[in-house]
Formats: sequence, structure tokens, C-alpha cells
Amino acid sequence: MSGIITSNLNGTFKMGTTNINSPNDASFSRAFAKIISTTLSQSNTAENITITSGTPLTVTLPVSPANLVYVRNMPNSAAILSVSWTPAGGASVSVTTLTPGGILLLFETATGGGVTALSLATFSLTSTVEWIVAG
Repeated sequence: MSGIITSNLNGTFKMGTTNINSPNDASFSRAFAKIISTTLSQSNTAENITITSGTPLTVTLPVSPANLVYVRNMPNSAAILSVSWTPAGGASVSVTTLTPGGILLLFETATGGGVTALSLATFSLTSTVEWIVAG
């Protein structure tokens, strides 16, 4: 399956003229995961995971390096989310902070590029997050 991905306000995602989500799959992460599963060999997805202050969460990578990383701090989160990763061949680095509703998306096209570790943390209150990691 290939083509342009489109969406409308009711949550219907299409690739070309083919629906890629069912009526009860209206979340972006579910539809995006379906797209990824048709183009990349392995993926790991999660929705509505709560991260508690002071307890960083290490995301399990399905393949290393992973060349696609999508992280969203859900709009109902109470805190800023800190995202850290280790780039292939590099050292761990704090990449960014996401306010509630913020999204980080990496798609690395270089052979052997991507990330070899991913960690999410919050330092006050809690954050509800979703992610997709694939390679």
C-alpha cells in the first residue's frame, strides 16, 4: 500500500482511496500504526500510558536502531514531558520537552540511522502519553 495519506475531521484516515482505520479506530496513533505496519518491519505502540513524576519510562524498541519515533504528550496531561534518546553511534541526549498536546516525530532515512534507546520522563505531576516506535 502506498500513496498520500489523508484524514477528515471525523477521524477517517485513508491511503489513496483505501480506508486504513475502522470506525472505532479514530485515534491518530492507531491509524498511524497501521500505516507504519505496512511499510516497516517491526513496531511498538502504546496509548494512554501514565508516567509518574520522578519515574522515567524506558520504551522498548522493536528493532535497533529504530528509524521512526512518534511521541505525544496527550492534551489531558498535567505536566511537561521530557524526551531523551540515544542516536545510533552516539550518547544519550535530552531531545526536547513536550507541553500537553505536543508531538515529536522523527523519521530517519539514512541506513543505520535512528535511535537505539528512548526514555520519557516528567518531573511534576503526571503525563499521559502515546508512542509509536518502528524500524
